[in-house]
Amino acid sequence: MLVTTSGLLSGTQAPGGIVSFKGIRYAQPPTGQHRWQPPRAFRSKRQLTATDYGDRCLQSTRQPATDLSEDCLFLNVWTPSISGQRPVMVSIHGGGFRAGSGNARAHLAGEDIVYVTMNYRLGPLGFFAHQALRQQDANFGLLDIQLALQWIQDNIAAFGGDPNKVTIFGISAGGMAVNLLMASPDTKNLFHGAISQSGYATWALPRSRHAPPASVRGMSQEPAQRAETLSRVLVSSISEERQTPRTLRRLDGQSLVAALQGFQLPIVDGQSIPEEPGIRFVRGQQQPVPYISGGNSFEGSVMPASGISPEDYQRYWGSAFREVAEHYQNDFEVNATQGIRRMFGDHRYLLSARVLTEAMAMIHTPAWRYYIDHADEDQPGTRHGTDGFYLASGPLLPDETTRAMAMRLRTHWLSFVRTGAPGPTWPALDQQGHWYVFDDTDRYAPVLEDKLNMMIEHFYDRTRLSPMSLTQ
Repeated sequence: MLVTTSGLLSGTQAPGGIVSFKGIRYAQPPTGQHRWQPPRAFRSKRQLTATDYGDRCLQSTRQPATDLSEDCLFLNVWTPSISGQRPVMVSIHGGGFRAGSGNARAHLAGEDIVYVTMNYRLGPLGFFAHQALRQQDANFGLLDIQLALQWIQDNIAAFGGDPNKVTIFGISAGGMAVNLLMASPDTKNLFHGAISQSGYATWALPRSRHAPPASVRGMSQEPAQRAETLSRVLVSSISEERQTPRTLRRLDGQSLVAALQGFQLPIVDGQSIPEEPGIRFVRGQQQPVPYISGGNSFEGSVMPASGISPEDYQRYWGSAFREVAEHYQNDFEVNATQGIRRMFGDHRYLLSARVLTEAMAMIHTPAWRYYIDHADEDQPGTRHGTDGFYLASGPLLPDETTRAMAMRLRTHWLSFVRTGAPGPTWPALDQQGHWYVFDDTDRYAPVLEDKLNMMIEHFYDRTRLSPMSLTQ
């Protein structure tokens, strides 16, 4: 029986010796009048049998589900032993901030680390700004993650974890969450290393009325989207009632999350997200902890799920589209869809990795960046999210070459969790800006230089930043 701030917990021991504690409530239910409010810590002295996952946060699903609820703020812990002080690895799930949960297999729990997952509010229940609501905070899902990290600081020693050696990592939206936490002034000492896999931070975010005055523009160089307008239109699609605090909180939560098209974007609200994370990094305002970021060679495979059409993306570039597309001639010769998807993936994910890792030099903190370009059957490159599959399934992959590459990836990640740096074959980012390329044989090399250079110019133009920022 473990003593925690959430109660007296009993878990389950698997045949391999790993002890799991599932469905630990870390926050009070964010329901009723507490919808669209920052999470409130849960405290209890009662006994809890922590053997089953808690409900997942409301989201759209292809099949009917009985485990979805607005009352969903639970976390899970796996540990080899409740004695000792082991490094802690905290997984932040992806899913476009509109899907997913921490109710997943703890694939790294057998590596002599303490492994933690959590649920956080999704879609418009997790990220919402509205003229009728008074509070400044708009990123409730991000605040949920921060509260879970505080719970880890307060309790993880009871599970055999070291609260001074916590690494956060995530893929896709989970990688973006890592970048947002890195860029937050409110996360000091909550984690000590960060890995953003296929995250994004240089993509325009909607801004609320509380966002700081800025000349930041949207992707098409137009004024940034107003978060309140997006929320009003979304609510109007499911309700004709006058939008007041009372009617908003009476809305059916499942209908609300189902009305969202494409990914859910976080919101610059001047508080929970003070400014776009890419801007915060370039200004040197990120947390000074060791950092890894990177992505895959065909990140654009995710474009159909993003809610952004090829036509929309072409409009982003305006008159510059043709010039940028010339750098993707080989893909466009296959077909226009492949060309635009490749551009989209590099622009959304790999540009972010390059800008953010370079920005770490401003605060004299080591950074590493990676690029996975491993053979992917019937695809023009390694698809979005495949690095997560490699990390999870490495020892089980049937192909020997792929298995060996995946195990090298896993080894570097675990070294980072334990020591604050990947293995010795992967040096920190140098002045040449090389990437660690995972393939049949790993190498340290430049990646997409001409393509990303053009995209960096677009980023600086859109944010009205100076390219000299990274060298100051």
